[in-house]
Amino acid sequence: ALETFHRRFRNIEVYSKSKFKIIRKEIVAKIDDLELKNFICEKLSFANEATFRSRLLDLKKDFESILPTYFDVTDYIIKIVKTRNYLVHRSDNKKTFDQFDQFYAARYIECIVRINILREIKVSEDLIHKIQKCNKQQLEGMYIMNKSIKSSIPKIL
Repeated sequence: ALETFHRRFRNIEVYSKSKFKIIRKEIVAKIDDLELKNFICEKLSFANEATFRSRLLDLKKDFESILPTYFDVTDYIIKIVKTRNYLVHRSDNKKTFDQFDQFYAARYIECIVRINILREIKVSEDLIHKIQKCNKQQLEGMYIMNKSIKSSIPKIL
């Protein structure tokens, strides 16, 4: 949802559309093999779009507004990206969230999408700030409570 929202309302391109069209045309023109040319054309379809990481980093201020102050926001965003890549692209699972923290990362991302939708429909920044503060307090409280419960329950098997 966050990627779709970002693509629709905050589209970040590496090159202007016209410049990228020229670059893509030049690359494809240098390929003789038709099968390879089609493959490259397909792969270049989304090459001018921002990466998931850059999309999340573009929303860093929103992450800062709802994550607990003791979280390093950039590290948290990178961990979201690594976890998503592990789940979607089957990359390695080093420095990814466990299931417990995946739940909270999803909740934080959900809040950020909601906040940005409110901005798009022109809700006042004062009200958005109050919502952010409430989300931050609620999620941090839930996280701390559930983390302590999780660590106090002995593992069976």
